Amino acid sequence: MAQTNTAIMLVGVLIAIVIIVVVLAVVMSKPATPSYPGTTYPGTQPGTYPGTQPGVSTSWCVAGQTASLADYGTQGYATFNGMATFQGQSLCKATLVTNGVTYYFYTNEPRTVWYTTDASGRVVSSYLGTAPQQPSTPQSEIIKTALNSLSLTSGQEGTVTTPGGASVFIPAGAVPTTDAGTAGTMIFNVNERSDVTPTFPEGFLPGGSVYELGPEGFNFELPVQVTLPIGQGVDPATVGGLAYYDESTGQWVRVPGTVDPETGTVSVYTTHFSLWAPWSSRSWRDEMNSKGGWLKVINGHIYETGPWGRIEERCKGLPVTITYGICIMSWVPKNAADATWWNAVDALLMAHDQGAFSSQRESESWVPAGTFNLVEILSVSEVNHDPLYLPCYAKYWRNIGDHTVDIGQTKEFSGGSGVDSSWTLATTTAPPPCWGVRTTAVGTGDVQITLTWHSSVDLDLHVIDPRSEEIYYLNTESSSGGTLDRDNKCSNFEMGRPENVYWPTGGAPSGQYKVQVRYFTSCDDSGPVSYTVRVVTKGEVKTYSGTLESSGQTDDVVTFTV
Repeated sequence: MAQTNTAIMLVGVLIAIVIIVVVLAVVMSKPATPSYPGTTYPGTQPGTYPGTQPGVSTSWCVAGQTASLADYGTQGYATFNGMATFQGQSLCKATLVTNGVTYYFYTNEPRTVWYTTDASGRVVSSYLGTAPQQPSTPQSEIIKTALNSLSLTSGQEGTVTTPGGASVFIPAGAVPTTDAGTAGTMIFNVNERSDVTPTFPEGFLPGGSVYELGPEGFNFELPVQVTLPIGQGVDPATVGGLAYYDESTGQWVRVPGTVDPETGTVSVYTTHFSLWAPWSSRSWRDEMNSKGGWLKVINGHIYETGPWGRIEERCKGLPVTITYGICIMSWVPKNAADATWWNAVDALLMAHDQGAFSSQRESESWVPAGTFNLVEILSVSEVNHDPLYLPCYAKYWRNIGDHTVDIGQTKEFSGGSGVDSSWTLATTTAPPPCWGVRTTAVGTGDVQITLTWHSSVDLDLHVIDPRSEEIYYLNTESSSGGTLDRDNKCSNFEMGRPENVYWPTGGAPSGQYKVQVRYFTSCDDSGPVSYTVRVVTKGEVKTYSGTLESSGQTDDVVTFTV
């Protein structure tokens, strides 16, 4: 009997040991901090994102990890403090140290900063301090912000900025969907171009630096707001707006803008990107007083209120944000000579609702005296705090006919409270006027190479990957995971439509990549053609330009290493 009891005791001890080992294995297998859904980066190199190793899928938000802010385009470092719950979401809590000042923030992507802000979109001063001071849990709305480059999907909003004060606000719903109708992803960038100087007619001058905005070659579903700093020594009273470089004509097109003398910035709304710069005139103050009046739009909607009945039947019925404005379709100047120096056609004047990206519920822009044919535009999007849900969004428009602006007169337009049967719901086949042809998003990821040009010729993008395999129109998918998902050829040619090669996140092999552009053949045009190649490597954006003279010529654009 004693032997039997001893055997039973030994079996019990063995079972207990097994249970303890299993429990310890489970505990030890858990990550130190919880992973946020969709934010693991398998296969990345050491130092690319905090806490990752090659071939290992792990949380990038590891308490105590420090990341250089070189990826953010500025000096300093960020220290990750681990995951925290903020407004019902699991977000990474971190401190960002730059220029001797510590900023506290929450983030759900390693390259994206969620600053806590007040209703005007300004960083709340109580969250600035000296380490190791920690702020209390913020209660104000958060704005998705990044420096220099930012990745957004069709349902996300955000702002990409530069240390010098240039910024682009992208509202939810602006990123086009893919060819398959799924949510698209775009990497936005703003870079100052000190090597470019705009050329304007006599009497007009650059009012600040030239900025390169990307991605180029796409029309956005909703207008984005471009804000550029006015140059040092330039009187804001002489600045009239922003100008963009039209690749198809080789001309700088001036459009009216909203000038903020207090911040020294000028803003416009646009549905496409290229090179942009402020423009000014020494006699602009006199021109305004003697030659024209003002167009003004007022948005009557309050941010994150609703829901919006017209989209509610196919959505969650969430509160919405609305952008309201007008577009100038055409105009007849009161003084015929004004048509030689003013570009007012297709200009957008928009206003956010109160409490959104900024407190700007009104926008005002000077225009020459004349009669303007106008279209009202109203865009609606659910305000979404769930990164796994694609919010519903829609846009409406209606032609409101001719409106005359006399010298010294302000013509006001208000909206945002609703639409009736006189409004048209914009669709993929019937976008609002002055929007341009609808485009779709292309693939992006760890590596993306995009080729754009503006002549009726067939250029081809060639990329040789680290395994020496060439991706081009005859080999659209490589064994390394690269894909050519857009080929603009003569048989389906669209002016400005880009060609694109990409490797998905976590899928780009390490090594050397070589980019080439070949002049395959002419479609309708012939002769030299200028092109731009945009290279994105793990969020860093660089652009290259060149000219091909004739069919058969190939340019070696750039060789880079990942």
